Amino acid sequence: MITIKEAKQFIGDHANEGVNCPCCGQLCVIYKRRLHAEMAIFLIKLVKEFRRTRIWVHVNTISKKKCSDGMYLIQWGLIVRKPKLKGDEKTSGLYKPTDEGIDFAMNQTVVPSFAWLFDKRVIEFSSETVNIVKALGTKFDYQDLMNT
Repeated sequence: MITIKEAKQFIGDHANEGVNCPCCGQLCVIYKRRLHAEMAIFLIKLVKEFRRTRIWVHVNTISKKKCSDGMYLIQWGLIVRKPKLKGDEKTSGLYKPTDEGIDFAMNQTVVPSFAWLFDKRVIEFSSETVNIVKALGTKFDYQDLMNT
């Protein structure tokens, strides 16, 4: 029999490479996430649509992909998700940018380049920062995206 304290220590010691919890069997792993081009494009589209409508924006308006990395922008505090209604099994699918998200999309601020996530929560941000143009990389043109 293992104590909760011992289980926490075991998980903490092995979460970087991934380990199954000795209590429940759940996979416990720390994920390093980079703020990348797909996320930056999602944010730009969200900001543009939000500025046009001033209402919560459904994810399908922004991304045709069923699972977009754009949702990870919540961890950076750049977007928020509208809470689901009582009884709903899934999320609302509705998002809006935060003030910082708008500033980031408008290339007026920088944010950490990386986040380390455990159980969908940030445990640490990198000291390295990125602006929207750098996040887009060389494949995408910031001005072109802003003008479309």
